[in-house]
Amino acid sequence: MTDESLNIGKIVVRAWADNEFKEEFLKNPKVVIERETGNKIPEEVEIQVIEETLTTSYLILPRRGESLPEDTETEQTGTDAPLSRLITKAVKDNAFREQLLSNPNAVVEEELGVKLPEGVEIRVLEQQDNVRYFALPVSLEWEDEGEKDLGLEKWKSPVKVPVKVPIKVPIKVPINVKVG
Repeated sequence: MTDESLNIGKIVVRAWADNEFKEEFLKNPKVVIERETGNKIPEEVEIQVIEETLTTSYLILPRRGESLPEDTETEQTGTDAPLSRLITKAVKDNAFREQLLSNPNAVVEEELGVKLPEGVEIRVLEQQDNVRYFALPVSLEWEDEGEKDLGLEKWKSPVKVPVKVPIKVPIKVPINVKVG
């Protein structure tokens, strides 16, 4: 686990706990990431934060032709590990990547052997040369009532949707970007 991963994880936890900070992060993610991590993001790179909901989760794929860091596979632990493995497969297999992009819910259900609850949507985005996406997970403190309303409390599988990210799981945003 890198210091960068820990810093990004702290940003997520703080966004969950502090609505003003969360709004700043959603509106000015580049400024917040630079300030909180101490890393400078190239001027030409835009950061877009997408907020997950109880019914919408995001998978963010690296740019085409870009590989994952070597430690990614060993850090795929926690409740989001099955979805992380789908990202790894999409990086290695272009045909699978295209299927995942065109019909993410069906691919997730088939690959993980689960049935997603009605109304739950998985969206897949690809990092771009000058745009980096960051999915802000649903808070660990989400209301049980919302879960009951969606029927999610009865849904048991190796992956939960929305993906709940434990504080100990590193969240990575690739900010060392090669432009060109």
